[in-house]
Amino acid sequence: MRILLLGAGESGICFVERIREQNKDIEISIVDKNRYYYNKKDLLSLNLNNYFDLKDFAEKKNIKYIQGTVERINPKTKKVKLKDNNHIDFDILIIATGLISKKEDIKGVNKEGFFYLSDIEPFTLKDYLKISKEISIYTCSFLGLRLALSLSKINKEVNLIFKDLNFLEDYKDRFIEFLNSNNIKIYTNSYIEEIIGEGNIKAVKILPLKIFSSQLVFFDSGFLQNIDFFDEPVKKKDIFFTEYNDIYLLGDANRTELDYFYAYNQIEAKRQALVLADFILGGSNPIFSFKKLDYQDKIKVIEDFLNRKE
Repeated sequence: MRILLLGAGESGICFVERIREQNKDIEISIVDKNRYYYNKKDLLSLNLNNYFDLKDFAEKKNIKYIQGTVERINPKTKKVKLKDNNHIDFDILIIATGLISKKEDIKGVNKEGFFYLSDIEPFTLKDYLKISKEISIYTCSFLGLRLALSLSKINKEVNLIFKDLNFLEDYKDRFIEFLNSNNIKIYTNSYIEEIIGEGNIKAVKILPLKIFSSQLVFFDSGFLQNIDFFDEPVKKKDIFFTEYNDIYLLGDANRTELDYFYAYNQIEAKRQALVLADFILGGSNPIFSFKKLDYQDKIKVIEDFLNRKE
């Protein structure tokens, strides 16, 4: 049996560890576009020295690691095509490619220094942070707020741009006061229209019309499942299962709903991975449900942020 894992995040790593722990002989391959894995919490808190070396991990576990980007999956021939035109065969395919930011029609997004949240490359970001003082963030969720606070803590001049913070409900005014107290400039009811610069970013133009200096721009536009690798959209039949036999979804690629308070839950990711791994190894039908944040959970997220406990 040949197991191919696409995406080596928290759930994917836990999945192959479980498989290898129970069976030393199964052929396992991992494809990921990055050599190193950072969890989302470390990335948003700018803890950029805490990472996981996928190549070293794979060598220790007798797993084949391939650094590459998936272009297309053919479920009939059971082949994955990479962007370098190499093909990989599989018997069982686990898609754990996570989430991808929604792309927006903004002039200048191809300039150096612009990052959608799902496209942040930590080693590149390290270099930019050394030379950047003024940073702009457009946000529509809690993730952009977390990043803004992390940047302000390392003495960056942060411009925070958003249409509204209505998802914070009664906490909206308190939040704005808190962000202002951390020297974060706030632009409400606004949107980024253009990224200005020749090659590298020099400034940002927002609507209502205002232009200010910036060397880095982060765009929190919300997320979609990163599973667009088929000729037609893949249909999810049930938790983990797709319309194709032996092709499964794992981790954030499995999510169908995200809200403003989306946060990566490492415990949930590992639990999901163990359930699917045990099923693949011959166990009973997997039973799993995502934890949904209720009102009290969301209040705790807000209070922890305002009291700097997260």
